[in-house]
Amino acid sequence: MSSIILRATARPLVAILAIISIFVLLRGHDAPGGGFIGGLLLTGGLALHLVAFGSRATARAVRLEPLSITAGGLLMVVIAAVVPLVQGDELLQAQWWFAIPHVAKVGTVLIFDIGVYLVVVGTALLILLTLAEE
Repeated sequence: MSSIILRATARPLVAILAIISIFVLLRGHDAPGGGFIGGLLLTGGLALHLVAFGSRATARAVRLEPLSITAGGLLMVVIAAVVPLVQGDELLQAQWWFAIPHVAKVGTVLIFDIGVYLVVVGTALLILLTLAEE
């Protein structure tokens, strides 16, 4: 069992890392960051939760199977790649639909980044939970 100090500080730190990971995800196509780095930040928070509370509590907190998260991310990446083909452009050509001021531009690049984010989180979570249970 982990220390009381770790358990007391883990929840707010996980929340802070989750918020920062979303920020990094949303600014990724305009500045350094994106789905991969954002996913790693969230994975770090989930690893902290795992150390503080154990694998069962972390799996309950996530609520989704890691493979489902990864599959959803892969589906989003494929959609982001194919949408330009349907519109007569090249594979993975950026398509911009609208912008949310001071937040993000919405288009295929954001869908691709979210897909990468989910693939990273799902894969890393599967690895972490598998190693923790052994």
